[in-house]
Amino acid sequence: MSLVEGQECRSARVDSFRVSKAARLLHEAFVKEARYGPVDKLGLASGPDSLLVALFEVERGVRSVIENVEERRRDEWDSLVEIVEAIASDARRSECVEHALRLAHELAVKALAGGR
Repeated sequence: MSLVEGQECRSARVDSFRVSKAARLLHEAFVKEARYGPVDKLGLASGPDSLLVALFEVERGVRSVIENVEERRRDEWDSLVEIVEAIASDARRSECVEHALRLAHELAVKALAGGR
């Protein structure tokens, strides 16, 4: 493995971890909000605008992984798709949030298929 390939692998792990962490935090925020009303415990202000910002952060992370990784591990992408689907199932159904979720899900599915 060349130095460049090693850096790409490390970068892929960092990006995957960052996306997964953002998605999990977002998922937890939706679950808590659904149970207890608006929350700000995870660094997310309550309300659809801040949730949308968090969703786009997840989307940006997914895009980063797609653009930077040559070889993808199928199990990592499967778990990313599962996380995004879990977010979608718990999200409140406003149009802007649904749009962002759909976009993030499409990106994850495209990455799983190996496309851009």
